[in-house]
Amino acid sequence: MKKKIKIGISILLLIMISVHVSYAIGNQNEREFFKVNKEEISPEEILEMTFDISSLEYDKFKILLKSNVNSEDIYAENQGISIDNNENAIGIDIDKENIGLTQIKLYYPIPKEMAIGTKLQFTAQIIVNNEIKEENEATNTTQENTIANELEINNSTPNLENEINSQEEVVAVEITKTITVVEKKAEDDKNKEQSKDKNQNNLNENGNEQDDKSKIPNTEKNNFNQKKNNNQTEKMPNSNMNNQKISNNANMSSNLSNSNINNENQAIYKGSNNNYLSKLEIDGIELNTSFNKENENYFIDTSNTNTINIVAIAEDSTAKINIAGNDTIQNGNNKILISVTAENGDVRYYRIFVNCEEGTDET
Repeated sequence: MKKKIKIGISILLLIMISVHVSYAIGNQNEREFFKVNKEEISPEEILEMTFDISSLEYDKFKILLKSNVNSEDIYAENQGISIDNNENAIGIDIDKENIGLTQIKLYYPIPKEMAIGTKLQFTAQIIVNNEIKEENEATNTTQENTIANELEINNSTPNLENEINSQEEVVAVEITKTITVVEKKAEDDKNKEQSKDKNQNNLNENGNEQDDKSKIPNTEKNNFNQKKNNNQTEKMPNSNMNNQKISNNANMSSNLSNSNINNENQAIYKGSNNNYLSKLEIDGIELNTSFNKENENYFIDTSNTNTINIVAIAEDSTAKINIAGNDTIQNGNNKILISVTAENGDVRYYRIFVNCEEGTDET
C-alpha cells in the first residue's frame, strides 16, 4: 500500500512539474504583452505604450493600467476603443472577436515642467473573470484532481478551486515598466546650430561670387576704353603730338574717372525700394482701423455685393499697384490682395479680409 502511495505521489509531482513548465512558457509570452518605446524620455516628448493582445490566450478580459501620473492625460489615438480614465488608473474592456485589433496603443505626453530625474511607473494588469480562467486551466486541474482522487487525499487538502470561485475577477498578468525623465540631448541642438551656420556660409559665398561677377564687366570696359584712347593717340600727326598727348591724357583720365563713377553708381543703384502705400480707402465702407502704411492687414463687413471699389495710392510714383479679388466677392469670408512693387522689384502685400453677409429685403 505504501509503495502504491509513493508511486502515485511521484506521478503527481511529474504532472505538476509539466504544468509549471507550460505555465512558464505562457508567462514568457505574457511578458511581451506590455511594452514602452523608451526607458529614458525628455519633457515634451510622447511616451508610447503598446499592449499586444494577440499574445494572450484570453478572449475576453480587462486591461487595467495603473501609474504614478495623472492618467487623465493618457489617450488612445483613433483606435475605436473606449477607455475609462480616472486620476491614477485606466481601464479598457477587451473582446477579441468584436474589437478587431491585435494591439492597443496609448500615449502619454511628458509635461514640459516635469522635473529631470522623475521616475514614471506604469503597471499593466490583465484582469479576467474567474470562469474564463477556469476554462483555460481546466485540463491541468482535471489531471491533478484525478490523481488526487486516486490517492484519496482530497479530504485532507484545501479545495483551491472553490476558493478561486469565491472571487469574481482575478489578476492573470501583471507587468511594471519604469521610465526615467532625462534632459534633452544636446546633440540635437548642436546639429541644428551647425546646419544653420553651414547655410549661412553658403549664402555668404554665393553673395561674394555674385559681387565678383558684377565687377568683371566694369574692369573689361575700362580696359577697352583705355586701349581705344591709346590707339587714337598713336594715329595723331607728329607736329601736334606733344600738345594732343597732354590733352588726350587729361581727357582719358577724366573719362576713366567718370566711367568708374557711372559704373559704380549703376552697380549700386537699382531703383527705388519704396513699396509702401500712402492711401488706402474703400468707397462707402470703413476699414476696421485707420490706415497705416506699416499695417498690412485690414477687415471690413459688407452685404449683398460682389464687388467693392478700392482706392490705393503708392507712396512712390515709380511703384506699381495690382489689386486682386475685389470683383469676386461672395457670401462668407473673402480676401483681397493688394501688391505694391517697388522700382527695384521689392514687393509688399496689403490684405483686406471681407466678411460678406446676405442681407434681407424689407418691404
